[in-house]
Amino acid sequence: MNGCSAAPQDDSDTSEEDVRTNPKLAQMNDVSILLPLAKSQDEFDAYLAPSTNGVGGELLSEKIFDLATGQKPGGGGSGGVGSSLPIQYKDLRAVAIRIDPCFANIGPVTDASKCLNQLRIIFEPLTFASNRATAEDGAVHVFYSLTRTQLTTLLEDVIAIRQENGGTKDLGALDVHPILASQGLTGNMWKSLSEDLLKFAGEANLIRFTEFQQSNLDTVWSFNGFDIASGKTTKMVIPTLPSKATNDEFFIGFGADFAGGFTPSTNAEDDMQLLGNTQNAEKASKSDQQAAFDAALRIQNPNVHSPNTIDCASCHMANPAQAMTGAKLGITAEGNANAFTIDSKLVKATDMKQRTKVDLSDGLNLHMFSYKDSNAMIGMRVINETGSVVAYVNQNVITTK
Repeated sequence: MNGCSAAPQDDSDTSEEDVRTNPKLAQMNDVSILLPLAKSQDEFDAYLAPSTNGVGGELLSEKIFDLATGQKPGGGGSGGVGSSLPIQYKDLRAVAIRIDPCFANIGPVTDASKCLNQLRIIFEPLTFASNRATAEDGAVHVFYSLTRTQLTTLLEDVIAIRQENGGTKDLGALDVHPILASQGLTGNMWKSLSEDLLKFAGEANLIRFTEFQQSNLDTVWSFNGFDIASGKTTKMVIPTLPSKATNDEFFIGFGADFAGGFTPSTNAEDDMQLLGNTQNAEKASKSDQQAAFDAALRIQNPNVHSPNTIDCASCHMANPAQAMTGAKLGITAEGNANAFTIDSKLVKATDMKQRTKVDLSDGLNLHMFSYKDSNAMIGMRVINETGSVVAYVNQNVITTK
């Protein structure tokens, strides 16, 4: 599950020229940072692990992880016949960072004092062999609470570090961070950035983690989460699911296209789940097809939905289902009023493009901002959220303009 951020306000005098040329303003790759996969053992050793010490203790202790997930200390547990092993704590490494000034806010921020300011770190189980890191098909998304002052300091630190490492021009749309990819994880930028992150994340301000992983021979993806307070963990109730469910799944089926479904089914008014089964979608009425397609666009729109208003599986499937099943049905997002848009004076239209491939050529990639095997995925929901964050912080948060 991923965070949602604040929509831009309209009361700023920030100009188009400022946004496109001022290196002191936030860019897409400042507020959402995807690290490259390591190409050497030294680079692999430079990743942050959940056991790395930050504010008040480890970023995510094995004790908390095991307590929440029910694993035995040191890992263990079985996925059962035909399944994958559960995510192993010892294998987790940080692959992405998100900065969010107003988590789960929908629409313009009307009272910044009520915003949930957050730093989030995405960990994945990584292995290193044959001079490259490879990611297992799963992720752990860890949430840290910040004050607005802390968030402002962190964000301005990130921007300054980017400038110090040659990033004085627009780095463009979200991608593996261009400077980190060029320097590698042993370069000056990651050294400075990783040291700075540890000033803002740790046991003292850890509030939640969510996880997803595949099982049953790459056919099922399950989602759950845990709130953390005073060293205790509580399972998250997932929105829009019946019976206060704390886990949901998507099963892709065994056909060439989507041939499975969601368990449990959502109760959401914006229900895109018809698109998760291509054959059923093709048999449906035109109005039902369009309604599901519109719902998928709305789920990806941070002005309409947040992680508090939609279930995890629908959120992760909205992009691939809209793109792939939509294409099968001949439905396009072009001109659709449900699709997210942002003022090009605040974020360039080209910076809002999706650069990662959404298809089934290497199997289904349900990641939002991380890797499957060696393949990065940056979902449109994350791109839309990131654009909203950039617009908002440049108008309302950055003090060093």
